[in-house]
Amino acid sequence: MKLRLATFLVLIFAFIFSLTSVALASGITATSTPEALPVSEGQAVFEGNYIKAGNVIDIKEAVNGDVIVAGSSVTIAGPVAGDVIVVANMVKINGPVFGSVRVLANSLEIDSIVKKNVWVLGNITYLSPESQVGWDVYAGGSNVELNGVVFGQAHLSGETVVIGGEVNKDVYVALDTTGELTLKSSAKINGNLTYQSEKSEQLVKEDQATIGGTVKNDPLSEDQKSNPIDSIFYYIWQLFAWLMVAVVLLNLAPKFLEQVRDAQLKETKKSLLYGFLILLLTPLSILLLFFTLIGIPLAILLLVFYLASLFLAKIFIAHTLGLWLWENLLPKFKLTKISIWPLVLGMIVYLLLSSVPILGFFIKIVLIIWTLGALALVIKQSFNQLK
Repeated sequence: MKLRLATFLVLIFAFIFSLTSVALASGITATSTPEALPVSEGQAVFEGNYIKAGNVIDIKEAVNGDVIVAGSSVTIAGPVAGDVIVVANMVKINGPVFGSVRVLANSLEIDSIVKKNVWVLGNITYLSPESQVGWDVYAGGSNVELNGVVFGQAHLSGETVVIGGEVNKDVYVALDTTGELTLKSSAKINGNLTYQSEKSEQLVKEDQATIGGTVKNDPLSEDQKSNPIDSIFYYIWQLFAWLMVAVVLLNLAPKFLEQVRDAQLKETKKSLLYGFLILLLTPLSILLLFFTLIGIPLAILLLVFYLASLFLAKIFIAHTLGLWLWENLLPKFKLTKISIWPLVLGMIVYLLLSSVPILGFFIKIVLIIWTLGALALVIKQSFNQLK
């Protein structure tokens, strides 16, 4: 999938708002709820924010708060009073959502009412004829199909974009060089249609499709044709995944985060030494264990733990950097006990530091060594307390 500059702008816009929503959703207190959350007779009600990570997540109960989940397959059948924030392979939303929906997934299907916005980055996005979106839709991916009703605007981007429903305001579409925008006979756009493509023929309008406003085609520039941004899309995906894991850690293991931070700041030299040994000796130990038949299971277990530690290290780095910067540069802005804003700040700083040519690589290695050592110290202290 070769997303071009116009697509990238839409994705960045959606991602920025997703960061904001995650930050607001990270507190313990549930969001404001509708006057009467529709609950079926005998249906269970989950009070507060529903936060979970797993392989298959099936939410049948009503949720009187936000839903923040990550998994392989996610189904939301019950009503949700707040926002829905999901990172998964497959996502299906059948229950009404009284907040906004923000999804990063391979495929998303919405068959219900969403009172506010829908933001989605993924391969396949499908809004069924039964879907209704109260505000705007921002969708980017390979295939985007909108068959329901959108009361606001629609910002769509992808290789194949299909509109078969009604959009009450303007529609903006960004197509790939070989993409196609199809307006089905059931399509009704009450505002203007603006689409960016290499050729105007990439718009296919069936006979009974109606457009209330003007139709405008913005051609792709030569730079937009020749500069794919797949790598930037990957970074957006990575950052969103970090945030999802960070939200879970902040809510389920805030004490562990603080312990690692204390080890980083108070035992810096020891953390660097331990981290250097872990980074150097763990791959060698795994390789040696693979050469022994009896050591293969242990090698696999050690490899999984090592890779997980490298991934989590970035979150701990962001947490420590973000809190330090916040406390020293923004002391007037008081934080709640659990807040994701320092993490967001730390992730941005970490990304900027690690992207510096040549020097960025060494900065990243030192930060990872520092954090791996701190993790080892905290785990060691926990084992000593159990003895």
